[in-house]
Amino acid sequence: MTPEEGRHIAQEHGLDLVEVAPQARPPVCRVMDYGKFRYEQSKKKTTKPRVDLKTLRLRPKTDDHDLDNKLKKAVEFLSDGHKVKLQMRLRGRERAYMSRWITHINALVDKLDARFQDELRVIQNPSPQGRDVTVVVEPVPA
Repeated sequence: MTPEEGRHIAQEHGLDLVEVAPQARPPVCRVMDYGKFRYEQSKKKTTKPRVDLKTLRLRPKTDDHDLDNKLKKAVEFLSDGHKVKLQMRLRGRERAYMSRWITHINALVDKLDARFQDELRVIQNPSPQGRDVTVVVEPVPA
């Protein structure tokens, strides 16, 4: 069809006539929303790796074997370049001994640092947040 016919159809539907393949003979055009098309094209250009924050939840009574498994998972996340948030959930009387749990989570960060070959940076120091004690760590960029 002619370009004028295509523009007329696009105007009827409140859309734009977008040339999607200018190299083709004849050029290929599509009736679509041009703003959406530009947004999708810009998303294709960005290939920046996305760094996510991975959260690992713990409890004060979590057994040693389970802690080891959680730390292994944290090392995997850190190896992939993700940030890791260790979150210790406290209940009842456990909240009365906040300094004990901050010390405990510091020890976990030290274990994690040893497993990750001392290439770990603490972004957010262990701090109480409501009924949790949290710490955020990330791998040191190479």
